[in-house]
Amino acid sequence: MIAFALITFLLNNAVIAQGKLLDEFDLLDKVEFTSIQSALDNSSQAYRLSLRNQNLSELSPQISQLTNLQWLDLSENQIAELPPEITQLQDLQFLYLGINQLSKLPAGFGNLSNLKVLDLVYNQFTEFPGEVTLLTKLEKLFLGNNQIQDIPNTIGNLNKLQTLDLNDNQITILPLQFDRLNRLNTLNLSGNQLSALPIILSRLKKIEILDCSRNRIANIPAKSLDKAGSWLMLDLGHNQLSNLPKNLSKLNKLQSLNLQNNNFIFLPATIAKLTTLQELNLSNNQLRALPTNFVRLENLQRLFLSGTALPPIVQKALQERLPDTEIQF
Repeated sequence: MIAFALITFLLNNAVIAQGKLLDEFDLLDKVEFTSIQSALDNSSQAYRLSLRNQNLSELSPQISQLTNLQWLDLSENQIAELPPEITQLQDLQFLYLGINQLSKLPAGFGNLSNLKVLDLVYNQFTEFPGEVTLLTKLEKLFLGNNQIQDIPNTIGNLNKLQTLDLNDNQITILPLQFDRLNRLNTLNLSGNQLSALPIILSRLKKIEILDCSRNRIANIPAKSLDKAGSWLMLDLGHNQLSNLPKNLSKLNKLQSLNLQNNNFIFLPATIAKLTTLQELNLSNNQLRALPTNFVRLENLQRLFLSGTALPPIVQKALQERLPDTEIQF
């Protein structure tokens, strides 16, 4: 009986050890296999598999036999459809599928319940893949350079998400449940079709990096900045802005602001209240003057003013009043 109990204990612990999830740094120390066959030949050590840029048009169903797999890179291939067997890799934490021809994900994709990072950039999704919203442990999601128009309310299920990249899609609005992404730190909405800075963003209390460049934004509602005190970097370049809201001072931690390629002729005096600002890009606007209190931006390290209509006398005054600032005219 004692021997049987000992064997049972060892077997149970062996199973636990086999199913242990490794952190990203430990995974990087593991051998990276570059073919399914080599991984199958060493299945007990196959934690990482990279089939990147191997001109694959499909993935072998044998992938399901790699039960230890936690990192899988299939990017830069020609895969149009994933086999359902991929959904059996329940220890998978990092999955890279960028630069393929995917337009949908297999049924059961939500079974990849330990997935932390999912990369689907440069594919052919016309709809936000609903299966992704079942991945409640997801921390980083990359869906840029697709053709997605709408984001479902169920995205609010991803409340552990820290990084969300939706650049270069066709998004016009954010859903009501977007504010449930209360751990979101970095959000990239560049290259979409937003006409105003979404008010709902002010409810995301941990946002630090926000990129809304290359949209159609002509308006920044004051409410969108009401609770934006956590923002460190804001990119609104290449939009249609001609004015800024009076409550700009709500951005009391902002370090980098990009307003290049907009329609500004003048800037409001409130911009001088951004005293934490270290980098400001105003290039390619038709600015003819700056507010007199602009020189209060004493922490400014880099100022970009190329392509503006500022007269030489203003340029000279800036250089004199901001001697520690690198200015590009």
